[in-house]
Amino acid sequence: PHRVWAVMRGLWLAAGIATVAAKKHPAVQSLECEACQATVHMVIKRVKETKTEGLSATEAISKVLNDKDAICDKEMEFYAEKAQVKPEKLASRCKDMLKEEGYKSVQDLRAGLTAGAKRTGLTEKFCESRCDKKFWAKGEEPWKREL
Repeated sequence: PHRVWAVMRGLWLAAGIATVAAKKHPAVQSLECEACQATVHMVIKRVKETKTEGLSATEAISKVLNDKDAICDKEMEFYAEKAQVKPEKLASRCKDMLKEEGYKSVQDLRAGLTAGAKRTGLTEKFCESRCDKKFWAKGEEPWKREL
Protein backbone atom coordinates (compact mmCIF):
# COMPACT_ATOMS: atom_id res chain seq x y z
CA PRO A 1 0.00 0.00 0.00
CA HIS A 2 2.79 2.46 0.85
CA ARG A 3 4.59 1.76 -2.43
CA VAL A 4 1.43 2.25 -4.43
CA TRP A 5 0.77 5.53 -2.64
CA ALA A 6 4.39 6.66 -3.21
CA VAL A 7 4.15 5.84 -6.92
CA MET A 8 0.80 7.62 -7.24
CA ARG A 9 2.14 10.68 -5.41
CA GLY A 10 5.23 10.67 -7.68
CA LEU A 11 3.06 10.52 -10.80
CA TRP A 12 0.81 13.28 -9.51
CA LEU A 13 3.82 15.48 -8.72
CA ALA A 14 5.38 14.79 -12.15
CA ALA A 15 2.11 15.67 -13.88
CA GLY A 16 1.90 18.94 -11.93
CA ILE A 17 5.48 19.88 -12.80
CA ALA A 18 4.90 19.07 -16.47
CA THR A 19 1.77 21.23 -16.51
CA VAL A 20 3.59 24.19 -14.97
CA ALA A 21 6.55 23.75 -17.33
CA ALA A 22 4.27 23.65 -20.37
CA LYS A 23 2.69 27.01 -19.57
CA LYS A 24 4.62 30.02 -20.77
CA HIS A 25 5.02 33.15 -18.73
CA PRO A 26 2.38 35.70 -19.85
CA ALA A 27 5.02 38.12 -21.16
CA VAL A 28 6.65 35.38 -23.26
CA GLN A 29 3.25 34.20 -24.48
CA SER A 30 2.30 37.75 -25.42
CA LEU A 31 5.57 38.30 -27.31
CA GLU A 32 5.15 34.98 -29.09
CA CYS A 33 1.60 35.89 -30.09
CA GLU A 34 2.54 39.42 -31.21
CA ALA A 35 5.47 38.03 -33.22
CA CYS A 36 3.31 35.39 -34.86
CA GLN A 37 0.55 37.76 -35.89
CA ALA A 38 3.09 40.32 -37.13
CA THR A 39 4.86 37.59 -39.13
CA VAL A 40 1.64 36.52 -40.84
CA HIS A 41 0.75 40.11 -41.63
CA MET A 42 4.22 40.84 -43.06
CA VAL A 43 4.21 37.67 -45.16
CA ILE A 44 0.83 38.58 -46.66
CA LYS A 45 1.92 42.16 -47.30
CA ARG A 46 5.18 41.05 -48.95
CA VAL A 47 3.38 38.47 -51.11
CA LYS A 48 0.99 41.16 -52.38
CA GLU A 49 3.93 43.47 -53.13
CA THR A 50 5.87 40.69 -54.84
CA LYS A 51 2.92 39.75 -57.06
CA THR A 52 3.09 43.23 -58.58
CA GLU A 53 6.54 42.28 -59.92
CA GLY A 54 4.79 40.06 -62.46
CA LEU A 55 5.22 36.82 -60.54
CA SER A 56 2.51 34.23 -60.13
CA ALA A 57 1.01 33.78 -56.68
CA THR A 58 2.99 30.56 -56.15
CA GLU A 59 6.25 32.21 -57.23
CA ALA A 60 5.61 35.25 -55.05
CA ILE A 61 4.85 33.07 -52.01
CA SER A 62 8.02 31.02 -52.53
CA LYS A 63 10.14 34.13 -52.98
CA VAL A 64 8.79 35.73 -49.81
CA LEU A 65 9.04 32.62 -47.63
CA ASN A 66 12.58 31.99 -48.85
CA ASP A 67 13.67 35.52 -47.90
CA LYS A 68 13.09 35.35 -44.17
CA ASP A 69 15.68 38.07 -43.47
CA ALA A 70 13.67 40.65 -45.41
CA ILE A 71 10.55 39.87 -43.39
CA CYS A 72 12.05 39.15 -40.00
CA ASP A 73 14.88 41.67 -39.79
CA LYS A 74 13.98 44.70 -41.85
CA GLU A 75 10.21 44.74 -41.56
CA MET A 76 9.79 43.83 -37.88
CA GLU A 77 11.21 47.09 -36.54
CA PHE A 78 7.87 48.81 -37.10
CA TYR A 79 5.96 46.10 -35.24
CA ALA A 80 8.53 46.01 -32.42
CA GLU A 81 8.17 49.75 -31.89
CA LYS A 82 4.38 49.48 -31.74
CA ALA A 83 4.50 46.41 -29.45
CA GLN A 84 7.17 48.13 -27.34
CA VAL A 85 9.65 45.25 -27.53
CA LYS A 86 13.20 45.00 -28.83
CA PRO A 87 13.28 44.43 -32.60
CA GLU A 88 15.84 41.63 -32.16
CA LYS A 89 13.41 39.65 -30.00
CA LEU A 90 10.60 39.97 -32.52
CA ALA A 91 12.96 39.14 -35.40
CA SER A 92 14.26 36.09 -33.58
CA ARG A 93 10.74 34.77 -32.95
CA CYS A 94 9.81 35.46 -36.59
CA LYS A 95 12.81 33.48 -37.88
CA ASP A 96 12.00 30.60 -35.53
CA MET A 97 8.45 30.47 -36.88
CA LEU A 98 9.50 30.50 -40.53
CA LYS A 99 12.76 28.58 -40.21
CA GLU A 100 11.96 25.30 -41.82
CA GLU A 101 9.81 24.74 -44.85
CA GLY A 102 9.17 21.21 -43.57
CA TYR A 103 7.31 22.39 -40.48
CA LYS A 104 3.58 21.79 -40.72
CA SER A 105 2.74 25.33 -39.64
CA VAL A 106 4.83 26.79 -42.48
CA GLN A 107 3.29 24.31 -44.93
CA ASP A 108 -0.17 25.35 -43.70
CA LEU A 109 0.77 29.01 -44.12
CA ARG A 110 1.98 28.36 -47.68
CA ALA A 111 -1.17 26.38 -48.50
CA GLY A 112 -3.40 29.11 -47.08
CA LEU A 113 -1.59 31.82 -49.01
CA THR A 114 -1.85 29.77 -52.20
CA ALA A 115 -5.58 29.26 -51.62
CA GLY A 116 -6.05 33.00 -51.05
CA ALA A 117 -7.13 32.69 -47.43
CA LYS A 118 -7.80 35.91 -45.53
CA ARG A 119 -5.40 37.18 -42.87
CA THR A 120 -7.74 36.23 -40.02
CA GLY A 121 -7.91 32.61 -41.13
CA LEU A 122 -4.18 32.40 -41.76
CA THR A 123 -3.42 33.94 -38.38
CA GLU A 124 -5.76 31.60 -36.52
CA LYS A 125 -4.25 28.55 -38.22
CA PHE A 126 -0.58 29.61 -38.02
CA CYS A 127 -0.72 31.16 -34.54
CA GLU A 128 -3.21 28.96 -32.70
CA SER A 129 -0.50 27.22 -30.66
CA ARG A 130 1.29 30.49 -29.93
CA CYS A 131 -1.61 32.64 -28.73
CA ASP A 132 -3.57 32.05 -25.54
CA LYS A 133 -5.40 35.33 -25.97
CA LYS A 134 -7.70 36.47 -28.70
CA PHE A 135 -6.14 37.53 -31.95
CA TRP A 136 -5.92 41.17 -32.94
CA ALA A 137 -9.30 42.68 -33.60
CA LYS A 138 -9.80 45.56 -35.98
CA GLY A 139 -8.17 48.58 -34.44
CA GLU A 140 -5.82 46.50 -32.27
CA GLU A 141 -3.35 45.85 -35.08
CA PRO A 142 0.06 47.41 -34.39
CA TRP A 143 -0.08 49.56 -37.51
CA LYS A 144 -3.21 51.22 -36.06
CA ARG A 145 -1.87 51.67 -32.51
CA GLU A 146 -0.90 55.05 -31.20
CA LEU A 147 2.48 55.32 -29.54
